[in-house]
Amino acid sequence: KSHTLVAKWSKTQAISASIKNSASKLYYVAGDTCSAEGMSIEVLYSDNTKKTVSYPNFTVAYPDMTTPGYKTVTVYYSDVSVSYTIEVRALTISLSTVTNTASQGYVTFNAAVPAGTVSWSSSNTSVVGINSSGKATFKNTVGTAVITATVRNGSCTASASKTITLSNNTGVKYGETISQITSSVFLYCSNIGYIIS
Repeated sequence: KSHTLVAKWSKTQAISASIKNSASKLYYVAGDTCSAEGMSIEVLYSDNTKKTVSYPNFTVAYPDMTTPGYKTVTVYYSDVSVSYTIEVRALTISLSTVTNTASQGYVTFNAAVPAGTVSWSSSNTSVVGINSSGKATFKNTVGTAVITATVRNGSCTASASKTITLSNNTGVKYGETISQITSSVFLYCSNIGYIIS
């Protein structure tokens, strides 16, 4: 009588995963590139063994990074996955005046940004010019120019503007302060003053 021997192998499978070490970066600014660098996960198998898997030896699904808010990052390894939360903060820009050197015909702006690269523009360069450092130079003529600073971070941008109005002020001597319409009204050359708003 013949006998048939059937051998069965039970496949060890990954059944769960947990975060062992968090990613190095959990806070971002809109436009940043998300990364799970620094992260490791612990994978539990059906035979009760465990394995540590570190970045980049797993697959990562990253969220949309162009809008602010709390976002979910999901890590996949074998048949299991684990997720964690990051915060994406808004890309912002605010302008302030660094120097009021009105008597020399220019004013310098500072752009405060959390990330990215800032560029500058003037809507009327015949009245006020602007360089890459935020130095606005008056052209000794009356008129209005809008100075705009734009920050770009990845595919995201944000802008802020200041309006400079140059006007005739007859009877004011060179170097004198013009009537205090605002604290930012100064004489920069004979009979011409400026207002920043």
